[in-house]
Amino acid sequence: MLPLRRPRTTVRTAFCTALALVASMSSAAAVASSTGLPPANVDQALGGEPTGLRAVTLITGDRFLVDRGGDLVSVTPGEGRDEVGFRVEASREHLYAIPADAERMIAQDTLDRGLFDLKALLDAGYDDAHRAELPLILGGSTSTSLSATRLGSQPVPEGTVVTRKLAAVRGVAVEVGKETAGELWKTLTLPNGVRAAAGIRKIWLDGTVRATLDRSVPQIGAPSAWAAGYTGQGVKTAVLDTGIDSSHPDLAGRVVGERNFSSSADAVDHFGHGTHVASIITGSGAAADGKFKGVAPGVGLLNGKVLGDQGSGSESGILAGMQWAVDQGAKVVNMSLGGPDSPGTDPLEDAVDTLSAEHGTLFVVAAGNEGADGDSTVGSPGSADAALTVGAVDDSDTLASFSSTGPRLDDDAVKPDITGPGVHIVAARAAGTALCKNSCVQPGDGPVDDNYTSASGTSMATPHVAGAAALLASAHPDWSGEQLKRALMASARPTADRGAFQQGAGRVDVAAAINERVTSDPASLSFGLAAYPHTDDAPTGKTLTYHNSGDEDVVLDLTASTTDRAGRPVNDGTFTVSPERVTVPAGGGATATVTSDTRVGPTLGQLSGTVTATAASATTTSAAAVARTPLGVVRETEGYDLTLRHIGADGNAPAPATGDTLYDVVTGEIHPVSIQSDGTAVVRVPPGTYHLTSTVFTRRTDGSYERAALYQPQIVMDRDTSLTLDARVAKPIGVTLPDPLATASSGVLAVRRTTSNGQGRLTSSWLGSLDRLSFAQIGGPATAPSTTGSLQAMIGGVWTRPEAYEGANPPEYRLAYSLPDQPYAGLTRHLTRRDLARIDNTLGASVAKKRADISAVPYAADGMSSAGVAIRTTTALPRVQTDYVNTEAGVSWGFIVTQNGQTLQNEANYYNPERRYRPGRTYRAGYGVGVFGPGLGLAEGRDSFGGTGWGLFRTGDTLRMSIPLHTDGAGHPGSTGLRFGGSARTTLVADGTSLLDIAAPPATTNIPVPAGDARYTLSTDLNQQATITDVSSRITSTWTFRSATAATGTQRVPLLNVRYAPRLATDSTTPAGQPILVPVTVEGARAGVRNLTVDVSYDAGKTWQRVPVHAGRALLLRPPTDAGSVSLRAKAVDGRGNTAEQTIIRAIKVAPLAN
Repeated sequence: MLPLRRPRTTVRTAFCTALALVASMSSAAAVASSTGLPPANVDQALGGEPTGLRAVTLITGDRFLVDRGGDLVSVTPGEGRDEVGFRVEASREHLYAIPADAERMIAQDTLDRGLFDLKALLDAGYDDAHRAELPLILGGSTSTSLSATRLGSQPVPEGTVVTRKLAAVRGVAVEVGKETAGELWKTLTLPNGVRAAAGIRKIWLDGTVRATLDRSVPQIGAPSAWAAGYTGQGVKTAVLDTGIDSSHPDLAGRVVGERNFSSSADAVDHFGHGTHVASIITGSGAAADGKFKGVAPGVGLLNGKVLGDQGSGSESGILAGMQWAVDQGAKVVNMSLGGPDSPGTDPLEDAVDTLSAEHGTLFVVAAGNEGADGDSTVGSPGSADAALTVGAVDDSDTLASFSSTGPRLDDDAVKPDITGPGVHIVAARAAGTALCKNSCVQPGDGPVDDNYTSASGTSMATPHVAGAAALLASAHPDWSGEQLKRALMASARPTADRGAFQQGAGRVDVAAAINERVTSDPASLSFGLAAYPHTDDAPTGKTLTYHNSGDEDVVLDLTASTTDRAGRPVNDGTFTVSPERVTVPAGGGATATVTSDTRVGPTLGQLSGTVTATAASATTTSAAAVARTPLGVVRETEGYDLTLRHIGADGNAPAPATGDTLYDVVTGEIHPVSIQSDGTAVVRVPPGTYHLTSTVFTRRTDGSYERAALYQPQIVMDRDTSLTLDARVAKPIGVTLPDPLATASSGVLAVRRTTSNGQGRLTSSWLGSLDRLSFAQIGGPATAPSTTGSLQAMIGGVWTRPEAYEGANPPEYRLAYSLPDQPYAGLTRHLTRRDLARIDNTLGASVAKKRADISAVPYAADGMSSAGVAIRTTTALPRVQTDYVNTEAGVSWGFIVTQNGQTLQNEANYYNPERRYRPGRTYRAGYGVGVFGPGLGLAEGRDSFGGTGWGLFRTGDTLRMSIPLHTDGAGHPGSTGLRFGGSARTTLVADGTSLLDIAAPPATTNIPVPAGDARYTLSTDLNQQATITDVSSRITSTWTFRSATAATGTQRVPLLNVRYAPRLATDSTTPAGQPILVPVTVEGARAGVRNLTVDVSYDAGKTWQRVPVHAGRALLLRPPTDAGSVSLRAKAVDGRGNTAEQTIIRAIKVAPLAN
């Protein structure tokens, strides 16, 4: 199966709040394994920017920065949203940033939680660097609620475009420009997020989707169906996939209709997946003398290309394809695609159920290939009720290890429904494609010859079942899709060592289905979750109706059995059926009651069952009058209720934005908490020890909010437990400063909770106005770290003068304090200038009308930091700003400066790694002033912002490079945003063999290299956008060096790098007609510099002249009065023969003489 992959605040108005729950993650680097060393399979995790800040704008217009380690750096609320809070939950798979005014609609299932998953948005390419618009799907209350010009009762706002009408969800697909997303949010929602606006039923992210026979066809009984005269003739079967190569000999004449819903140019399959799937359904086998014949060779194919030539497409495109298929008269629709299911109903699930009911179409959908990840991995839209969801078996009917299994998320229902052959399936190969050549579900798959390829997956199992459904439909042309589903499931053959949650009814048997006369409705029965303990469980009965499509009455004997997940008989009596015998009249039905009694037996967990109906009389001519109905119930292992009561600061129920996160300190699992309107919540959890983070919002009479952050680091759940979270116990931070006019503005509160094994951690961070924030640890301490983990906490913020004093360029006070692991409430400190270190910052920009975000990250002596969200302020450029920072208890500080334009954000970034400052001392730092060029990040201090540093590194026979090409004159590693213009290229050659050639800077790229020693040439070429920087407009570098296999660990490769540090104005200019001293250094010359030459150009590189390097450390330049710029070209050679050649065009601007 091809899987679905489902920020303007200044320091004076920084009232944005964020509760960030950030679990520690390890990011493993992808390493190609080719020994032949073709061009590298590159992992560019940073979107081509070595400093790695990536921006994501949400539907609300709020903008987040995420660093290269996956941590949240800062948030810039959208226009008019300074008072809105954010709750951020992070795990290994997700990084949710949920605005307070979205909480209630998510709980109401009217707003897709996936719209706020920063990690998923980055993975899908929906970040600001890759996409200027955010794609959405809107579901309407009625079929006429949404149109090309109106969204409910409101007109489509400026900046939003309706791109498709989606009848399947009574909705439309839209794209909204990120600069105007906030206006669309106002159109779609009522104030404070009480609910969606009139006419809006659901708001989804338009996610991206990627696509997921000679023995297998006889395995499912297709030849018997052919022998009976059923080939699928006259049955239209749609394949919604990557297109179909209709010129393939096996598919000649089979495509009767086609339409392209992808972003690719045509409906032809240039990826290979759709053709393979289509030929499993109906291929003639002509290119192999009939050997690889499909299941239903008589069907007419509808080719709906919903996935493009790279194997991906949009959900809205798939929805349009589904509607087209049913409008074209498809009886069966094959969907070998999907992705992780999520709570609630997504648009694809909604469409499957709606179109199935309205058109009688059967949607046959792959279960997914995530079986290795455990239970509840069946994907969407296979999770839809109406879907016939298909798992995979091999040629001996053994369940494939990759096949996704149930129970279904949310309600523990039985899914998948059925299985089909899906291991090493040989079928048609689209011309010019190599499906599964480089990445296969199963080893051994790949091209067989020019016409065929082998592949494995539930993608291959699904068309076997779709073909079977087409054969059955040709036998019963009047049957609905639901009837086809019931017959296929009733006649399937279960595998003995698996339960219903792994295989549904079992492997499809179309020969038996053709003869099936008795089916059950529903085709499976799910009894959901039975809560622990089970002594008080009440038996649950459900009705099962048998239908007889034959011409004679049938007497059925009914028996019920119970097995565990491995198919072993257990807990006899859990499932019973009554009566034990029924008579089903010809063309009619009869009912029985199936009862689940979870009081019975010792076995806990998943319990499967089967009701088997067999013909009671041998005189019955319906020899195939046997039907099986799979059953399922989950008998919960030990679990308890945690009841939470939230009280606002006014003593009443809190505001709707209140949110909790419950963290298991042993397993690291995050348990979602759904808070009701009265402030109560009940969470069912296994026994264990938990950490609770709660943010209680209280609405003031003026419409603003107070926020109380409450932390309970240790909740032992060995019984049902109640806990009150009262905002009135929390207290604010109180600080007195040397400047009596300075008041608190933005701040961050961070609490880190580790798991007992030390492998996981949760960092809860709050960013917002400190005068609206109170906080308390209401329980604890965390006790013994070896058994329950540890707790660290820090609070920090910035204090400055009110807006009325802004013109005086007042200092800013940045303070951070560790908090004890014990109950506390608030914090008080009294400071003098002797307690603080002074930092005089010069902030420059070579282009006018720029602004800067200054993000400060404090670190405690024990390593604790607020890195989940930095303390951020905003200022106009250029600026000379004085910061005071506290130094007590070993606190240290790191800084990030981000240049922003008037409309464009995150144009350039500069990093100042963490360092300790001493009280009473004055320090100076400069950012954004040239000369800009490559940097190796060799300054003191550890790399505080993700990763292990800048430069070139080798681990074994893999190189990793992260070389910031826009490092400023003070040595702060930096980059510019190429998404706004400009270009870059990076190449790597080893002993004459090309290893890498990419149109991107050298950004955290993992490259396999030859074993042993070789001579390498690394080249980069950066052309910068003039609206971002008009100095260092082009930077080219070529490094040569020798490198051998790293024997142990990771080793830095000895690159040379030439750096210039002249004293320039804040716009990187020097006066015309005056000499300028340019200090020169060579980084990385561990073997000493053997030779260094520098050339200068005063005409942007047209002509060059050699200049002396005085004492090997400085240039003395005399730009002519008519020179507009100074360009520099250098070559350095070290004692081992490593070289660096570097050219920087317009390195320095020359300011003309005043008249």
